[in-house]
Amino acid sequence: MAENKIFSARANAPGAIAAFEAVDICAKARLQPPTIAASDRRHDPEQDHECLARMLGALRHLADHLNGVSYTEALRAADEEYERQGVRGSHLALARQAAVAELAIEACERSTGSPRRDRDGFWPPDTLADLQRYADGQGIGFEAAISRLMVWLLADLQHYADRQGIDFTAAMAAGDRAYTEQRLGAEGPFETGQEPGQRSDTALVPSPGLTAPVPTHQGVITSFADAEWHLVRTAARIDYQARHAPAYPYEPDEDDLLTLSRALAGTCGQSAEQIIIQLTPRIEARIAEIEQGPDTAAELGREHGHAGIKPYCDLDIDGDATALMHALGETEPMTDANSPHRLALVTAYAEAYRQASTQGRAAAASPARIAAQGFPRHPGPPATPARPPRLPGWLLRTQRRAGHGSRPRHGPA
Repeated sequence: MAENKIFSARANAPGAIAAFEAVDICAKARLQPPTIAASDRRHDPEQDHECLARMLGALRHLADHLNGVSYTEALRAADEEYERQGVRGSHLALARQAAVAELAIEACERSTGSPRRDRDGFWPPDTLADLQRYADGQGIGFEAAISRLMVWLLADLQHYADRQGIDFTAAMAAGDRAYTEQRLGAEGPFETGQEPGQRSDTALVPSPGLTAPVPTHQGVITSFADAEWHLVRTAARIDYQARHAPAYPYEPDEDDLLTLSRALAGTCGQSAEQIIIQLTPRIEARIAEIEQGPDTAAELGREHGHAGIKPYCDLDIDGDATALMHALGETEPMTDANSPHRLALVTAYAEAYRQASTQGRAAAASPARIAAQGFPRHPGPPATPARPPRLPGWLLRTQRRAGHGSRPRHGPA
């Protein structure tokens, strides 16, 4: 397993490393369960709550650093595992799982204070080797092993909260806030590149507005208008991939759509489904932009090539393409999610420019000369919703988790 395969630059490396150490504890416990139950002594309730919140926030950072690991999906699966264990698990089994969680929290606390890491690597080498051996022994990939262990650890943490009398939902909310603040401090807010007038053109009516930043895989959203804009583009990417097989989706998009739809739903006093329905015309319009994008870029490339205008980007499709993106209305920074679409635009423009430039210059009144004066958006035909609004099936399935923590919890084991 190459380290660059699992590393993704994201804020708060110490938090990710601390959670990595805690997951290793969970792996060892699966191979050799603890022989004693969690301590019966009562800790300071406030301190226990804070430690659990830090553990949960660290697990979110860990998921950010590992490709193919979804914290949202792990939490959903952990809820199901927690409920299953509560029905079928014995008193001793639940006590052991709480003990594992307590050991994991202690490891996370120690590592947060003084994280161990190799001089030439990111993850602590001994812990990395332990978890790789665990994955090999299970016959699964490294990321799949971490995902599985994270599910079990999250379920264990809920049993620990029950035994310690901690409100798990409140601890999770505190961990989420700390995680978001840490990312916002390190990354700053996500910039959409929209003009002030565009930011005010929202389809939804907030009441009274976003009360807290919303973390996504592309960045931390800090305004209501940006959250709506981001949701539209995220949903359009998902739907576009569903309509154009074979699909190569950016997997974190589904997590982001769920996060954004719930944040906007809470702000507008509606359900996530209602938010998606209201934004469907804009989602459809964005899908049309994605579909028409390469043709629009190619048309602009032909105009520029015929007119002899300096190309907006390197024709070997390498280097800065900011001018071309602005001409086509793609104003946000490049991310892992939008890079395939941007590459398609650059490729179409460059190929058309090369072909047109060999065919001679066009008349001086070429539309490309007009376009070159201010990089205006190159419009395609007006987009109209092609069909009635339809909700993603995964969104409907996951709505039962919208009120995480609202279900009755098991009492202390």
